[in-house]
Amino acid sequence: PSLQTYGSINKMLDKLYATNNYKFINYDIVQENNTNYLKLYVTEDDTRHFLKIGLHYDEIFKTGLLLNYSAKRLLFQNSNLSLDIVVGDSPRYYFNYFIDNGYIPGFGLYSSAMSFDLKNSDNNTLETWKWFRNEAYIQSVWRDKFAMGGGVSYDYFESDKNGQDKQDAKYINPYVFLKSDTQNDKDFPTKGFYFNAEGKIVDLFGDELEKKPILVKADIKMNFYISKMFTYRLNLYGGITLGDNLPSFYQYRIGGIFEQNIVNFKRFAGYQFGLLNDNNIFLASNDFQLRFGKNYFLVGNFSIANLFDSIKFEDAVKLNYSSIGLTAGYKSPFGQIKLNLSKSLNKHKSVFSVVLGHWF
Repeated sequence: PSLQTYGSINKMLDKLYATNNYKFINYDIVQENNTNYLKLYVTEDDTRHFLKIGLHYDEIFKTGLLLNYSAKRLLFQNSNLSLDIVVGDSPRYYFNYFIDNGYIPGFGLYSSAMSFDLKNSDNNTLETWKWFRNEAYIQSVWRDKFAMGGGVSYDYFESDKNGQDKQDAKYINPYVFLKSDTQNDKDFPTKGFYFNAEGKIVDLFGDELEKKPILVKADIKMNFYISKMFTYRLNLYGGITLGDNLPSFYQYRIGGIFEQNIVNFKRFAGYQFGLLNDNNIFLASNDFQLRFGKNYFLVGNFSIANLFDSIKFEDAVKLNYSSIGLTAGYKSPFGQIKLNLSKSLNKHKSVFSVVLGHWF
């Protein structure tokens, strides 16, 4: 038993609704023997299988048709399964199966595969990557807002530099994570907080165990609601490498506008996708978001970044790259529509980007 307010009860009910496991939820407060008891009345949703279709376009993966299948309570009572298959210019898939036990650690499996091009500042392809990942992980809830856990990932990479230099590599990497997302919208948030931190040992079972590099990174987004029309958003991203011999596939890379989870790539307007790379990174992005009417947005951006090879104070405090950008956006029934024009302040050409539909 615990002391609860009406506000805390409503928040807990919202969390129950968010599980999509119930069609009806109601409660009553009953007094017995000078003690108040909370009684819940629920009707479970028997729907277990869902199929969705969506369209998306961005400058990295181009056009894609999404086929999403999700299932609840498949094999286990608290399980959730999601399978995304993208058919188009860059076929890819994402699979996730998780047994959610709340505070008690649950077990999950994840798999994804994709391919993409790395280009120079003139938009010419320099290198093509293929990336395949499998993961097994455990996850628990901390303080109701954070997901924490750890697991082991298997990565397979193929790299082709225009047919001249082909490489492939396999890595097994144990990792731990802590993450939270309370943002009120994925595409144009006005409130909330996002946090994602990860520590990883790269190539655990390779040669020279004592020299294994360790990656530590954190991604933080804070939305400051100023008024109904104006929101300021600050995104801080940092990553360091402890040890030497970091494979190039795991270097921190910035450039391009995207939200997909791609190794250690991070969006940075004004540059081509993944154009800049090094072993350590600090990045700060400032968004000034104006909202017109209900679904129209104008977002100005100023970003700075530092990429450096070794963890030294004189290298870490330098700011090597900066950019400015302007985005016109519309929240449509079929997902976001964004037109972005951004310019590097380091004498690179302007970059125009189009994003249509939800990220996947």
